[in-house]
Amino acid sequence: MTTAPQLPVIEPDVDVFAQDDAFTLVADLPGVRPADLTLRLEGQVLVMEARGPSARYRRTFALRAPVDEQGLHAALRDGVLTLTLPRLRAGAARVIPVLEA
Repeated sequence: MTTAPQLPVIEPDVDVFAQDDAFTLVADLPGVRPADLTLRLEGQVLVMEARGPSARYRRTFALRAPVDEQGLHAALRDGVLTLTLPRLRAGAARVIPVLEA
């Protein structure tokens, strides 16, 4: 029985830009398709995980300011991920979904 070789785990290069109303992250993820990319927001931590043809990518970011989870936007084009995280405006109303118990 043969096993597939383990791909190395790499922290991708990421540029972070802070604007007054949002943070923008631009990450190099060569060979990654949208179906192979997972982005999770765990409290104030953003987790990025992806699998490309020659490597796995993983990186976490501690967010220093609250973000508007409803306004998150991610786009992947030609191996470059652009992720926009709008800052949560002070005093902004937040809708809390209620599930039937």
